Amino acid sequence: MARAVARKRIRDLEAQLITRELVLLVRVRSAEEEAKATEILQGHGGQAVRPHEITIDKRLEHLPLHSLRVDPWLGDEPLARP
Repeated sequence: MARAVARKRIRDLEAQLITRELVLLVRVRSAEEEAKATEILQGHGGQAVRPHEITIDKRLEHLPLHSLRVDPWLGDEPLARP
């Protein structure tokens, strides 16, 4: 079942590539990365390459060391309330 779905998805992507209807989003974190991504996309025939800025909410799991337990004796209860 999964292979059939994957094959159909590949066929759909190939059809979009042939008709030039594929939209590709690239997430970058700096102006340098944006310039490099633009260069790569245009270098491979990308058309209408332009940046779109969106706000992404930061969540606890996005922060470094988010899963670190400072003191195991404190238990799993949060130290502060939001």
